[in-house]
Order: sequence, then C-alpha cells, then structure tokens
Amino acid sequence: MVLFSSRDGIVYKGKMIFMTEEQSLPVILDYESKKIRYICPLERLKKMAPIDLEIGYKHFGYFLEMSGEHVIECNLETFKFQYFPIDCHQTEDNNFALVTAEKDQILIFTREQGKLVIFEPETKERREVAYPAEMADICFTCGCCCNHQIFLIPKSGDRILSYLPDTETYKIYHLDVFIENSIHAIMAEAGIYIVSTDGVIYEFNINEQKIQQLASVKEQLKSDTVSRILPVNRKLLMLPGRGQHFYQFDLEEKIITELTVLPQDIHFDEKRKLWSKFYGYCEDSTYYYLANRVSNYYLRINKNTGEFLWTRPQIPSIKEQIRYLRDNTEEVVLEEEGFLEEYVREINEAENVEKGTFTNTGRKIWDVIVKQ
Repeated sequence: MVLFSSRDGIVYKGKMIFMTEEQSLPVILDYESKKIRYICPLERLKKMAPIDLEIGYKHFGYFLEMSGEHVIECNLETFKFQYFPIDCHQTEDNNFALVTAEKDQILIFTREQGKLVIFEPETKERREVAYPAEMADICFTCGCCCNHQIFLIPKSGDRILSYLPDTETYKIYHLDVFIENSIHAIMAEAGIYIVSTDGVIYEFNINEQKIQQLASVKEQLKSDTVSRILPVNRKLLMLPGRGQHFYQFDLEEKIITELTVLPQDIHFDEKRKLWSKFYGYCEDSTYYYLANRVSNYYLRINKNTGEFLWTRPQIPSIKEQIRYLRDNTEEVVLEEEGFLEEYVREINEAENVEKGTFTNTGRKIWDVIVKQ
C-alpha cells in the first residue's frame, strides 16, 4: 500500500499541509478536490530528516525533526524553507512532549531533557528555560495550552508542571491521584482532560487544583490502546492507537458508547499494524484535522456536531513523485515497489536518449536488474 502518511499536520486556509513520513516531503491535502499534491519549494530542498511534531503560526509552518536537531520553518505563502538548530537531540525519536505557539514565540517542551526551548520567529534566535529542579528528571509525554498557560503531563506521576509565558515562570501542581501511562491532554471548559494509553480519562480542574478519574475503557480495549481524546459537544471522543475502536464518553449522562464510524472500504497497512493509527492533529474553529499514518483515508471531525468526515484522496503517481524528487529536491530515489523501473524509464526519456538511435538504455538497465 502506498501511503502519504505523517505524524502531524498544519491546517492553512482549510487545507492540511504536512511532511510525508516516508520521505519528509512537503505536501498539501485539498479536502474539496480530494487530492494530495506536492508543494513546489521556492528553492531546491536539501535532504530532510524525518519529522515529528508540526505547528502553524500566522502564515508560517514549523516542523520539528524527529531527532530534535532542527526546526524547519516554511513560509506557507511562498514555500521558502529555512533550517534552524534547536538542540533538543537526546534520542533518535521521542524528544518532545509538546510544541505550541504563544506570545509570538514557538514553545518547544522537551520530553526528558528538563528544558523548554523558545524559538523566536522574528529574530530566528533560540533560548532555553530549564524546568524546575524537582521536575527535571520527569518524562513528560503530552501537554496542552489553557488560557495562555501551558500544562505538561507526566507519563506517570502525581505532579503536573505548568508554564506561564508572560513571566517565563513555572508552577507545580501536586495531585491526589497518580496518573499512569498518559498519552494526550486537551483543554475543555474548566480544565484539562487527560487520557492514558489504556483508556482511562482524567479531568484536572485548574481552579480547584483537583484531579479525578472520569471513565475507563480498559476492559473493552483488551490489548488495544487509545491515542487521542477530543471534546465534541459535551462528549469526549477517544481515538484508537492500536486497534480500530472509537469510543465516546457522554459528560452529562456518564455513559461510554462504542462508535461504528470506519468506512467500509478502508484499508490499513499490515506492515504498520503496531503503529498508532492517530498521532498528531491540527484544528480550526470548525474541524479537527487528523494526521494519517496507516490507512488510505484521512479524517476530519466536526467540533460542533461530532460528524466524522472521511476523505480518500487521489495521491501523486509514481511518475509525478519521481519528477518532483528530480526537479525540487536533493533526495535519492529509493528502490521501492515500482519506483526503480519508472525512474530509469523517466531518466532515459528525459536525459539519456541518443539522437538518431533507438536504444532504450533505461529498459536495458531494468532488464539486467530483473534477471539478477
């Protein structure tokens, strides 16, 4: 299955812009035309590292390298790309807890490095604000922004760390409930909803500084997992990590319902069956736009009605992919299914045909490779 998957995305003018997970190439998904197309950069792209989190700010997109070494800034009008070091590398992956934009700054909260990295879009400078000493060794897996205050949630623990951008100071909240295996947090009404990978929902009331367990789908999940929680019209939607089950918790009725929402012709990549089906997302006033990692469909959810809108887009052909790589990047064409034969044919037609002869050099190369 050929996928144009990504860990995250940026919504801009009703379309989703993202870096493909396979080759780190910029694309745009138009939900109206149901097409994915490549973004032609202002200048030829150098080889990009795999991308983890993404965030939009004004008419710019910011893409964090999975390795934590750079942030890539993209002007979403001109598609000029620039690379800036952020010094967040600890491992090859899982270096970040959260990235958000506040006070004309890009705030990059590290997962286990005990620091916040502030990137200034105007000056292109970076600086660090260390976490409090007693929180420096904690692993933070997620966080969210609530009323211009950022909250970081530990993977497991009984403390929440908050950051106030106005004063560049921290506050520690001590909890009377021990959180385990947190995976996502989101603001809603009076506080924050937190969900664990095993399907436990917590509510943290900021004003009262109290946390409580609201619901659990542990028994229903069995060996499956939850990846994200989204508030929709006084209900909380739980999205699958492993597995294919969607759940809804009614905040008024206190009832959990399993939802049947998958398209009948949806397909999942068997090679990625242990991957989380949903990872990052972006939003505007009307929709949540979910990044797609493992299937042939892309999902939007209406914030007001809870309607699931599935889009199965037309993706660029192999020939279009090869031409894009050749004309816009310094990328090496990978020996993927169908790529090599099409590549030698394309290069032969474009550059290597000898005048006055009928020798198809590309075809000869391919025939030799096939026979080996």
